[in-house]
Amino acid sequence: MNGINYYKDIYRKKADLSIDNNNENEKILKSFKYYLSSSLAPTTIYDYVQVTANFLKKINKDYRNIEFDDYTYFLSGLYDTTSSYQILCYSALKKFSKYLKANEFCERDYMQYIERPKFKENIE
Repeated sequence: MNGINYYKDIYRKKADLSIDNNNENEKILKSFKYYLSSSLAPTTIYDYVQVTANFLKKINKDYRNIEFDDYTYFLSGLYDTTSSYQILCYSALKKFSKYLKANEFCERDYMQYIERPKFKENIE
């Protein structure tokens, strides 16, 4: 196995581990991971699965009952993090919301109504 494949394999395993620790919504996270794997790098998949698992844990709801306010609640809790992390979380949730809508698990893609955070440079 060459270095790149080894690197990809590590992040695939990390994504699987983050899913196994979230029992309530494990099935949807696994399906979401496979959905992402067709178009994203393993590190991005890992990040998106981590953010989505944290989101589901924080709102403490089944994925079929997610509403607009759940997304805004989670994203508003990121005010003291870096703008790049806020953008990562936004992107992950946008993809998750699109996935839920495409699979008819919810009626709307709620993230389409939420604006992407602005990037702010840290100037010291």
